[in-house]
Amino acid sequence: MAVSATLAMAAKARELKQEGRDIIGLSLGEPDFNVPDFIKEAAKLKGGSKEPGRSIAGSITKKQAEEIATQKMKDLNAHDLEQAVKIIAGSARSMGIEVKD
Repeated sequence: MAVSATLAMAAKARELKQEGRDIIGLSLGEPDFNVPDFIKEAAKLKGGSKEPGRSIAGSITKKQAEEIATQKMKDLNAHDLEQAVKIIAGSARSMGIEVKD
């Protein structure tokens, strides 16, 4: 499988930033990762809410969101773990799954 141009560009930007260069990342990334599966597994659910935003299907803890973010960090368009956790929490909310402290 060929490397995605978007992911290659994001990787190059991270590399240049680590070298100390001033880089502004504008890539959105490519969501080719199975975060919903990790969220469903953590919440012990087969699926999300049939009405996200209206009914809650279940919940995960912030610690579980951090564990998922750590596992999927390289696939997420995040500069640090805190941003990655916010992405995971947003995915969970869009599935009708709460993230509790």
